[in-house]
Order: sequence, then C-alpha cells, then structure tokens
Amino acid sequence: MGWAKKISGANLIMRAPKGEEDRVGDLHVFRNRGGLISAWALSDEEVAEIVRTRTVYLNIMGGGMPPVFVAAESEMRAFSLDYGGILPPQEV
Repeated sequence: MGWAKKISGANLIMRAPKGEEDRVGDLHVFRNRGGLISAWALSDEEVAEIVRTRTVYLNIMGGGMPPVFVAAESEMRAFSLDYGGILPPQEV
C-alpha cells in the first residue's frame, strides 16, 4: 500500500481520528481554493503493477464520494495554479 509523503509547501496537517492513531498517520497537505493536495509514495512492486495494469484504485473512506483528481506532479501543479496558490516543486 502506498504511504503519505510530507510535501513541500504543506500548509495543513490532517491528524488521525481519536482512537485511530495506531492505524492512521498524519497527512501533510497543500490547501487552496481547489481543495487539498497530498502526495503518495509507492513501492517498486506497486509501481510495476500500475505500469503493467495501467490502473490505479481510489478508496474514499466513509459514505460519500467527493470529486477527486489524481495526477502526476506537473499536472497537479498546473491544476493548483488555477485555484490560488501553486504547489511548490517537490523533491524526489
């Protein structure tokens, strides 16, 4: 499973719900009018599977499905510019 990365320019840290701290880590996000941007790292095995299947799955916890946008850094940075405040370039 991918894991959340700390991102340059993060201006909000989302904390685990009370009682879930042992299962859920902090999520560093960049927030602007367009929403919340987070970054996720993948293992070599996960990357190989995504390349092979050309498929990424998304699970939103809870009962609703808000609008979401999944993209590479360059496209996400361009998207964030349209909503006030651009995501800074990220370190690899």
